[in-house]
Amino acid sequence: MSAYSSTSSNYPNKSYSPGSTPRSSHNASLALDNLIRRELKVTNPNDAKEIAGALLSRYQGTPQAIGITREAEGLPFLRTTPMMPVMSAPPETSSGAELKQAMDDVERDLKELTSNAILKDVTPELEGWAAAIRSMMSEALNSARFALDSSQRDKTFGLRRTLGDYARMARLVGALSSPVVNVNYRNLAQSIDEFTSVLLVMMGESLANVSFNRSRYLLQVPYSELQARRDSAIYALRNFLGSTQTAYAPNEWPRGVDAYRKLYKYLDDHGQGDLRSLLTENELSRIMDLLIQRASHGNIEGLRNLGATAQLELPRLRRLVIIGSNIAAVEPSSPPLNAFLQALQLFIDAFDSAGGFRLLRLARPPILFYGLYGSSSNDEDAETRLVNLALGRNRLAELLDCFLQCGCSTIG
Repeated sequence: MSAYSSTSSNYPNKSYSPGSTPRSSHNASLALDNLIRRELKVTNPNDAKEIAGALLSRYQGTPQAIGITREAEGLPFLRTTPMMPVMSAPPETSSGAELKQAMDDVERDLKELTSNAILKDVTPELEGWAAAIRSMMSEALNSARFALDSSQRDKTFGLRRTLGDYARMARLVGALSSPVVNVNYRNLAQSIDEFTSVLLVMMGESLANVSFNRSRYLLQVPYSELQARRDSAIYALRNFLGSTQTAYAPNEWPRGVDAYRKLYKYLDDHGQGDLRSLLTENELSRIMDLLIQRASHGNIEGLRNLGATAQLELPRLRRLVIIGSNIAAVEPSSPPLNAFLQALQLFIDAFDSAGGFRLLRLARPPILFYGLYGSSSNDEDAETRLVNLALGRNRLAELLDCFLQCGCSTIG
């Protein structure tokens, strides 16, 4: 009992314990409040009535929320079995016929190579080719349908490049093989080229099918990574302010706190006092959370809202990064300050527009761009080069196949 009473007297507040500090408990409470504000979109996380209303609004379509609402109205709380959603088939696109034809061509050419009696000595190697090509085609097909996500778009480009390497290698092996099987290798290369071309069209259609319209703003990173970059900036700010450090060793210099004091004074002396609020966790997290919420999980409505507002709100964060990077008052350089500025710049870079919208030019006829998708004079040259590059690549492949087939010495 005496040991218990002494422990209780040393820690009268129940929120503290021998293994924690008041500062760490405050950081945990602040992180929880920010999480509630961000997810439930409430102003006061300590208001029970506001929290209850936000929860009902968030889960208003669930049977539990409907039952609670009926019970509050004095009606019986009926438990109903929720109906399972019916999975619908993916919508048919204009490239569906070409996709089916290209996949069938690749499959037939792979079977022709692996079952050819002349190539029986290299059948295991060809079966390895077939397994790798089929696997990449399946992955590329799934990722191309979600090209609005930059990670899926980059994944499709990477798989398309690897498939192109297989087509190039097939032409090379065919040129060095017997003329009897040369045509089989070339047919496989042509079929792979057909499939990779359809992938570009599918990515453009995935943008057009979500009403991309005249908006030309795409996130540089996946929506899921925005939250990770936001958390990285907040953690770097805490380290910069010294709130994550409990004590310094006798031979340690508080570089973060010293840089914070000098930066805070520099902003005040040079008329940049509005940027000092960004050095507080609540204000910085509020601005970043608003930008993330406006993205609306990466759907097209959120991207259009974000594209119209992000470039007006991000300059304030950019000013802090520029001033903090060029400030001469912080000497010697402070690693905590540099880490915070780099994390903040990483978050800002996520909102730079990506160039995937040019895929629309490959997926839609030019006559539709005036009224439906719009046209920009700044990107007209780039889009024209993209179309000419695709046509030129097809022409080059045709000439190469003709040369390997007939063996002529000149190409007309």
